[in-house]
Amino acid sequence: MASPRSARELNAFAGWEMDNPTFVAGGGGNNWLGGVEVQFDIFQGGAKRAELSRERALQERVTAMKQVAGDGVRLEVRRAYYDLDSARQEIEVARAAIARHRTVCASTRTDTTAG
Repeated sequence: MASPRSARELNAFAGWEMDNPTFVAGGGGNNWLGGVEVQFDIFQGGAKRAELSRERALQERVTAMKQVAGDGVRLEVRRAYYDLDSARQEIEVARAAIARHRTVCASTRTDTTAG
């Protein structure tokens, strides 16, 4: 993006000219010119304010996009944690069921062999 022209500029210029001088008699003309130029914007039709507003809006948009990305990452991490915790609980329930089943099977064997 091209940067806008500066609101204020200061320029200086100078010139010097000698017309037809001779070494012995001198003569001729000696002319010089100097000046300073100052440029500044009096009215831009609100262009700078609009540009500043646009830049602020872009900055807010980028900030919001970063927030959304961060929230998405946190949500995925939270989901992964809860999925892992759920899987651990399911494993514990399955282990408890297996242990109960073994106990029931063992007691059934002792009942049938004793009886």
